Amino acid sequence: MNPLRSRLKIRHIQVVVAIAEMGNLLRAAQALNITQPAISKALAEVEDVVGERLFDRTPFGTKPTLAGDALIRYGLNVLADMDRMHDALSAIRRGEGGQLRVGVFSLISQWAPFSRALIRLRAMATGLSLTVEDGNMEDLMSKLDAGTLDVVVGRYPYANQQSHHVVRGLAPDRIVGAVRDAHPVLTISNLSIIDLVGYPWILPPERNIVRIQLEMELKALGLAFKAVPLASLAIPVNVKLVQSSDLVMLMPSSLALEQADSWQLEILPIEAAGERWSSGRDIAWRSGCRPLARCLDRNPVGGSKGVVLYAHRTYLAIWLCVLQ
Repeated sequence: MNPLRSRLKIRHIQVVVAIAEMGNLLRAAQALNITQPAISKALAEVEDVVGERLFDRTPFGTKPTLAGDALIRYGLNVLADMDRMHDALSAIRRGEGGQLRVGVFSLISQWAPFSRALIRLRAMATGLSLTVEDGNMEDLMSKLDAGTLDVVVGRYPYANQQSHHVVRGLAPDRIVGAVRDAHPVLTISNLSIIDLVGYPWILPPERNIVRIQLEMELKALGLAFKAVPLASLAIPVNVKLVQSSDLVMLMPSSLALEQADSWQLEILPIEAAGERWSSGRDIAWRSGCRPLARCLDRNPVGGSKGVVLYAHRTYLAIWLCVLQ
């Protein structure tokens, strides 16, 4: 028999996760509102159950061992499922729906079909507790894996689909450059990337695949940015900066086409070689998350291609309408 089932307690998991998040036992004890001797005792109990040391003590705080990483990774899923169970039981008591946590890639958070999908979902499931969080795809996918998000909408960040994810494409897209409508580069005929590297840029964070591909292309051409790019995925902030300076920003073409006029931006008439700036809209969820893996339908709805993701076993659904 698995000894974890009979000996490992939820309190043990909370202690290990708190130590990992806070970086040492004292701060973890304060976060859990218990004493340091109590958290030390609880950690010793967990290590006894697991039969492995879970943390190494370093001058910079506690660092999880391989065993600690494994317990934290699966423990986060356990805690997330406990939260969902609490939400479901509370909803049953209220006679309402459950909870859906949606993550959306920051650069498409203002994409019109996504907003319409949320509005339609609210109308279909008035008792649904809906939470929306934006961010970069790498962080959102980590939260999806940890169970703190149920579904993520954006560009799938991996070259190959991970076995524990279910992914469905929503729409093709590509990344374009955009500048203010009076930017000096707009007077240049036959504009190319060579003309742009001397200007300041706003790019996604360094580990973002689009940024990596762009920098690889520049390196192949023997080029480099004159100034260190500003790293930001905050579209409202980026737009304000571009409107008031000579900054160049990257954004999905569908969003640029929707908003260029109202934001007083111009889409740059350049394309990178091959498909290096190609992108797409995908929806992903954990393959083990039964309520989300319920059903996916692509039947036309209201003149659009409708992507329907049933979020719960009963009537709750999210409609993500992809423009023709």
